Amino acid sequence: MTDSFQGLIYRIPTGGGAPQVWFQHPNLLGNPQMLFGVNGIRFDEKNKHVYFSVTVRNDFSGATYRLAVVNNPSAADLEEFAVYPATQQGPLAPDGIAFTQTGRLVVALAGSSQISILRQNGKEALRLSGPADNGKQGTLPRANPANIAFNDDERTILVTNHASLVPFDPNLFALIEVFIKEKGQ
Repeated sequence: MTDSFQGLIYRIPTGGGAPQVWFQHPNLLGNPQMLFGVNGIRFDEKNKHVYFSVTVRNDFSGATYRLAVVNNPSAADLEEFAVYPATQQGPLAPDGIAFTQTGRLVVALAGSSQISILRQNGKEALRLSGPADNGKQGTLPRANPANIAFNDDERTILVTNHASLVPFDPNLFALIEVFIKEKGQ
């Protein structure tokens, strides 16, 4: 479990119980002006690594990191997986993440209202932007996408619009389905 405001990753004991700090590092705190540090988190297919996003770093870039799943990870175990440089419009702000069945990492870019799909080496394979076709409701702009889940039957991802960020528009609160031709991990 991540704690965006304290820059921590917790471990919760099997079966439940009090969370215990598993890893902390200054890179997980994020930018003090934006208050969004470590965020989305997922294990890889073999549970050898945990991947997570840091939404806004000190230089206003965002990143996804990889960390070996060991009892007491150290700073040396932390690997930068992909970086999203800040743009003139602001941070791209990686948030929720999820793995495809083929091992690609899907990243919701809340700051740019886009979705990034990363190859297994961390290089971007595809960037989805523009309005989303939301079925019977027509097109709807992506508005600060936050979380991702897979609809394997349809080979789509379900993306939440986190429309409570700037600009605030309750009409944009939606679950958007995006066809990506892959199942989830």
